[in-house]
Amino acid sequence: MYIAINQIFIKEEEAQFSIKPWHIKMQGCVLTEAIKAYGTMPLLLNAHFKELYNKATLLKFNLPDFFTAEHLQQMISGVLNRNKLYQTANVWVTLIRNINDGHTEVIIKSERSDD
Repeated sequence: MYIAINQIFIKEEEAQFSIKPWHIKMQGCVLTEAIKAYGTMPLLLNAHFKELYNKATLLKFNLPDFFTAEHLQQMISGVLNRNKLYQTANVWVTLIRNINDGHTEVIIKSERSDD
């Protein structure tokens, strides 16, 4: 399966080494938003984006300039297309903040839904 990290699409197994230390050491703060998608379109994206953005702002995340609702929709559609998920899918958008340098990673993952 493909995932998106920031603005790059890569295979999930290639990213495990770069993501794994975050979960083990808890060097920062992690926010995740679950989004349902049909076809290659995320549902209620603006509401999900607003929720994630507001939480990140409250927690003082340093969000990247590319983090907009429009770009998020493009990246989600790209992940769904690369994974050939054209039916119902679950999508997770995760923001990971490194407390050492304030940099925030944006990770998008998807899988087929049985709904």
